[in-house]
Amino acid sequence: VGACTLPYFITDLNQEEACSTAAVPEEPPYDGTKTLSSSATFFMWNGKNPETSGAGVDFYSEPWGKFLGARAGKHALSQNTINGYWSAFAQNIKFKSYSGNRPPAYKTMYANFSQRSGSMFLNDNYLAAIYSKTQFCQIFFNDVFNFKTTEFSATGNNVNAVYIIPVK
Repeated sequence: VGACTLPYFITDLNQEEACSTAAVPEEPPYDGTKTLSSSATFFMWNGKNPETSGAGVDFYSEPWGKFLGARAGKHALSQNTINGYWSAFAQNIKFKSYSGNRPPAYKTMYANFSQRSGSMFLNDNYLAAIYSKTQFCQIFFNDVFNFKTTEFSATGNNVNAVYIIPVK
């Protein structure tokens, strides 16, 4: 959790190693005079066979969204859509179906993952990187049952962008 660069991974599947700097602006005005890297996350990208990573990722408008009674909006991201790598602004992750009965006002007020980040379920082996507008991020390898209880949300951040990467 902290200031982050965008995900960096080797896309040349024949290359076995690589180096990169991970300089992140420390404080405004982000003029490059001070940099800080808060952490590094290493993972095995499943670029050759992304279909073996799992069944995709589901985003919900409510905590515990996939469970009966949550009455949550859902956006299902299939493994075919993710393929080797997928990213989107949270406002473009639109809830397309709703479990339970929700009034039209709820569907309008909470139409996308930016307006209402409830939960996220990684269906098998995926890395999810969640970013705020200020490049603050948190990496997840497991389901997020309630975004309100994450360090990301506890520090006052709202989801601005999401990156999904199939891993081994």
